[in-house]
Amino acid sequence: RGFMGEHKDWGEAGADCETLSFITDARSDKMRQGREAEVCWYFAPSREQFRLRGVLECVESGAGQPKRLQDRASMWNSISPAARKQFLWPNPGEERGETDEAQDKRDFDDVKPSETDPPDTFVLVLLRPERV
Repeated sequence: RGFMGEHKDWGEAGADCETLSFITDARSDKMRQGREAEVCWYFAPSREQFRLRGVLECVESGAGQPKRLQDRASMWNSISPAARKQFLWPNPGEERGETDEAQDKRDFDDVKPSETDPPDTFVLVLLRPERV
């Protein structure tokens, strides 16, 4: 989603602007894959690739320093209503079995996430690069 600290309110929350920020669902497989990570960018016109390697910090519901929880809430407030809905959908990657159009509408379209309070499934993921 971007870099922490690029907006004034993020900086006041205590994160450095060198920290990349992402969001994920607490129920996803990514949450069980360890804390070391690598992000890659490829620039097609110049044929350059950049890899940023570092350790992830996951800011989950009710866990972490107050500044990080504030960062998590700020990120929730910055994403679109459609993006918020995804965190109330059925578990990612799980078989849903037989469903019908009405059930799909209830599970995906009719969910009403809070505009201010992120659900437990919403995780702010921070990566501070240690190697480029």
